[in-house]
Amino acid sequence: MRLTQLPTHPEPHKQAVLLSFFARLFVALVMLFFLALTQWLEWGGMMLHLNWIHLFGLYGGLVALSFTSIALKTTSAWRVLIIFSLDAFLWFFILKGTGGAMNPANSYYLVLLCLSSLVLPLGFTFFIFVLVIFFYTLLMLTDPHTLHSMMGWHLWGMWVSFFITAILLSVSIHYLSSRIKKQDETLASFKAQTTRDEQLILMGTIAANTAHELGTPLATIAMLTDGLDAENASIIQQQIDRCKKSLEQLKMLPNQSGKVTLSSETFLTQLENDLLLIKPGCQLAFQDEFNRPLSFQLSLKQALMALAVNAIDACQSVVNIHLYQKAGELIFDIIHDGSPPKHTLGAIGNSTKDHGLGIGYFLANASIEQQGGTVEWIDLPNQVITQVAIPLEQI
Repeated sequence: MRLTQLPTHPEPHKQAVLLSFFARLFVALVMLFFLALTQWLEWGGMMLHLNWIHLFGLYGGLVALSFTSIALKTTSAWRVLIIFSLDAFLWFFILKGTGGAMNPANSYYLVLLCLSSLVLPLGFTFFIFVLVIFFYTLLMLTDPHTLHSMMGWHLWGMWVSFFITAILLSVSIHYLSSRIKKQDETLASFKAQTTRDEQLILMGTIAANTAHELGTPLATIAMLTDGLDAENASIIQQQIDRCKKSLEQLKMLPNQSGKVTLSSETFLTQLENDLLLIKPGCQLAFQDEFNRPLSFQLSLKQALMALAVNAIDACQSVVNIHLYQKAGELIFDIIHDGSPPKHTLGAIGNSTKDHGLGIGYFLANASIEQQGGTVEWIDLPNQVITQVAIPLEQI
């Protein structure tokens, strides 16, 4: 489970329905205006036989479909498909009674096809394509003008032009829409990565300054231990040595950007020693089923330590660390019987601990992702598994 989340975008299906709402009503009003004007001026004998009751009934269906579609709170691809299909069906009967294939308003079918190609899957777009071609062909077959030679050739030429235009629009718009969506996802991922890198740089700067500032206090504390009794002085000296060791590792970090190769057994032994130094008295159990050399960056080991320390803090008994191979990946399972982390962990400022900042999880996840791996938390009835998966080609 990667913790970097892409920003959400407005629902494209709802936008397509809204655009079809305005286009549908606009074309319907324009066509109604010209029909009324033609009827009033008595242009063409055919227009004198319009069934206005039938026509207004169909227009009422269009209006009802329009306002019902925009009233939906959520609009899925299936709902858009149903709305567009009903739209094409109603337009067929309106066109059939108002000039058929000769009515220029049949080009509204191309609007439906464009919107379908923009937001619907390819299969749904193909269905709308077949539907509009079917209705347009029915208009051609039921039009008496197609029986006359010259007019018939003209109308069938318009049909061929409509067919070719529909194919070109469907393919080109769907292709461009897919490319734009991929570019948006890539850009959003890049922005998220850039934000995280800026946070890492900031924390690295703070860590370097902290390492420089801690040197003098540690030296002062080391001198003050001379006046204490042997037992307390020994304990304090151990903690000072631990701090110095950590600071030395921090200073050496820029020079250790390359990989270190160790056997899996040695790697787990070093991990155990480091964890016991940080958490004296903790109960650890290791299981190595990999039994091969590991080539890793120092950041991977630090990330695993951060995850293991959080598991130790959360567990009530023993923390089990299991190393094995699965489906081309190296798996680290950190198993404990405590509480799972919150789903918001991995962002700075979110932690399950009372005084935690969430920095450990954030840095661990960032380090593992930079090596092509993932971090996932599996919450089982009696245990929690922090699973780290690294591709074998990275090891």
